[in-house]
Amino acid sequence: MIGTVAFRATAFAFTAAMLWSCGGPQGSPWYQTPLGVTSANGATVSMTANPVDAAGPHGDTRVITVDGKPVSGMDFDKVVLPPGEHTLGVQYNGEAATATVPFRATLRTGGTYAVKGEKDGPCDAKLWLEDEGTKQALGNATITHIVAKPMPSGASAFAVACN
Repeated sequence: MIGTVAFRATAFAFTAAMLWSCGGPQGSPWYQTPLGVTSANGATVSMTANPVDAAGPHGDTRVITVDGKPVSGMDFDKVVLPPGEHTLGVQYNGEAATATVPFRATLRTGGTYAVKGEKDGPCDAKLWLEDEGTKQALGNATITHIVAKPMPSGASAFAVACN
């Protein structure tokens, strides 16, 4: 009987500690859309596929941080934010290379946006944020150097050429 009570008390304390440490957006290591914010009263930023050329597919461009907080991999396809000014960490996620740049943008209520990227030469990528309603870029595109992703088999020719 005493062992059962002790086990239950320990299990209760452990469960309470876990729930307390994960209690909502403030306790999470990931960006979470604030309660009550939806696509209708917030702003939605979507991932896009990078253009395909003769060399083949080039991955995607995605938001990986919102105001300094990382976005969960399960949410890369679409992030919903409160309207207003935000800093987005936008990543060009190519097949073999990657680059991340910060974008500061003011997003409007009900607005839908897409992060876009394309290669700009062998070792660079051009990234921008586009209003999907107007098809206009928000601000100027940013050109950044891309670097090889870590490969389990060692460095690739790309890594030697661009890193």
